[in-house]
This record gives sequence, structure tokens and C-alpha cells, in this order.
Amino acid sequence: MMKLLLIFLLGGMPCLLKAQVFDGSRTIVSITSSNYQRQPTVFASANLIAASSFTDKPQVGIYAENRFMMHRLSNVHVALTIPVNKGGWAFSGNYLGTNGLFIYGISAGNGIKLTDKLGVGLKMDLGIFAFSKTENLKALGYQGGMRYQLSEKTIVGFHFSNKRYLKLNNGGSLPGLYAINTGIGHQINQSINISCEILKETDKPIAIAPSLRWEANSVVYIQTGIVPPMNNGYIGLGWKVKKQDFFIGISSHSYLGFSGSLSYMYEIK
Repeated sequence: MMKLLLIFLLGGMPCLLKAQVFDGSRTIVSITSSNYQRQPTVFASANLIAASSFTDKPQVGIYAENRFMMHRLSNVHVALTIPVNKGGWAFSGNYLGTNGLFIYGISAGNGIKLTDKLGVGLKMDLGIFAFSKTENLKALGYQGGMRYQLSEKTIVGFHFSNKRYLKLNNGGSLPGLYAINTGIGHQINQSINISCEILKETDKPIAIAPSLRWEANSVVYIQTGIVPPMNNGYIGLGWKVKKQDFFIGISSHSYLGFSGSLSYMYEIK
């Protein structure tokens, strides 16, 4: 039980209490790096809202992971994007939990395409940290950002998030927290995309999250990179079949062991 609690505190609790750009917990593989690619995925659009301004097709996705091979430590994300005139809407929900410890989050936002190269977005989110038989912590937050295509092969972005905790039952309060995500992506050739995100959060040092995506052909692709806060390396294999996209990823930590993830995305039309 102590090991399970330690894993949760290291991998989950900081996600809500440190106000990350991402809704809920960090994932063991990057689900936002495609914000810096020509066509962002449903997960990138839901987590970095300016990416939703470039949504051209309705898409739904589910992501699930098992951390450090602990069967009760689960992390699940669901996301939906809906294109509209000159932009798109993005909705998401997430859950991270184990025995008596849970994090829930929901968000909704809209991206607007100002020009063919520039998009901006704004979203609101609600987060709840629940500990068995104690008072729940609730936080309301917002995120604003922009995404700009510098050139035919290079994309940059910037997002700012802020969370404010609701008052506790005893009248006490917790300070607000912020997070900044900025990054750049470059298409080296038809097969290889690289990106690098720079993250800064309240009371935390700057973190860097590089990633690489190699498309072996029109069906199979490989993605690898490093994700904070524990700087785990990951690698994954994906394949696209018509409107469907499947991805399997693995990650390792020198002390806590291996983690695995699965994701599925589907273009509704």
C-alpha cells in the first residue's frame, strides 16, 4: 500500500496541485506534441486549445494507461473535437485513480482561425482531487493560447493556464497556480517530424519535452520522446486504417518500472 501511495503521489497528485497545462495528470507518452505538426490530433486540440482552431474533421479519442504495472493505478483521457466555421470546439475528460485517491477533470474550449497560419483559443476546466473520507479539493481554471505556422514546415505555439481553488469548508483557501507551455515543431521531410515543448509551472524549474515521429509508410508510424516531470523516455508504435488510428506506447522509470498505454482515435465523418 505504501508503494502504491508513493507512486500516486509522484505521478498523480502534482498534476492537480501544481496546475499543469494538461487537464488532470501527465501521460506517459506525449499527447500534445502534434500541436506542432500540420494536423493536430484530437488530444492535442483538447489539451492545447489553440490547436482546435485547425480542426477540419470531427474526431473522438480515448487514451488509457497503466502506470508502473500497478493494476489499480489507471489514467484515462477522452476527447472530442468538432469543426465549425473558422475554427473548432474541443471537449475533454480525464480520470486518474487508485484505492481512495482520485483525480477528475473536464474541460471545454473553442479555437478560432484568424488567418490561414494563425489560430487562437480559450477554454475553461474543472478539476477535483478526492481523497477517501476527506474533503475534496476543487479548482476552476482557464487556458488561452495561440498557434502560428512560421513557414511551410515550422509551427510554433504558446499557451498559458491558470487555476484557482474554491474555498474549503473551513473557510480556508489555497493560492492560485499557473503553467506556461511553449514549443516548436519542424517537418524534416515527408516522413519525420520533430517537436520540442518547454514547460514552466508554479514553483517548478523549466522542463523540456522533445519528441520525434517517423512515418514508415502511410499506415505505420513510430513516436518517441521524453516527458516530464520525471523525464521518462517513451516509445510507441501506431497504425492508421482509413478513419481509425491506433497507438501502443511503453515507458520506463529507473526505480518505479515500466508503464504501458493504448490510444484510439476515430474520424466521425
